[in-house]
Amino acid sequence: MIEEICKGYRCDLDGLHGLAHWKRVEANALKIAEMSNINSPVLPLFAYIHDAKRFDDGIDPDHGKRAAQYVLELADNYFTLTNRELSQLVYACEWHTHQIHHDDPIIGICWDADRLDLGRVGIEPDTKFLNLAESKEMLNK
Repeated sequence: MIEEICKGYRCDLDGLHGLAHWKRVEANALKIAEMSNINSPVLPLFAYIHDAKRFDDGIDPDHGKRAAQYVLELADNYFTLTNRELSQLVYACEWHTHQIHHDDPIIGICWDADRLDLGRVGIEPDTKFLNLAESKEMLNK
C-alpha cells in the first residue's frame, strides 16, 4: 500500500509532507497508543494517507477532504477495516487540519501524532492543540 501511495504522491516524497513525515506520524501514533493502552489499525493508515493527496507543501485546505476520499478508494483493495474503523479513518483524514479536538481517542491520536511533528515546519507544538494526556506528556519530554 505504501508503494501505491508513494506512486500517486504529487509532491516531493522528500518534502515537508512526504514519506519521512508520514513515518514520524506513524511512530508518534504508535507511541501514544502504547502509552494509552490503545490498539487500532487506523493509526498507521492515517499516518500514510492524511497528506497523500496534497497538491503542494504550501497551503492546501482541501487536502484532508481529498485524503478522506482516497481512503475509500484504497479500502478493500489495500486494507480491510470495520465500518467504525473506516469511519474513524475517513473523519481523521478529512478534518485533521480544520478541527482541533475530538472525543474519539483514535481520532485524537491521529491528530496529535501529526501535530507533534510540526517542528519540521518551524512551529512549536502546543499542548492546547493536543487531545490526549499521553500526547502532552510526549511533548513535555
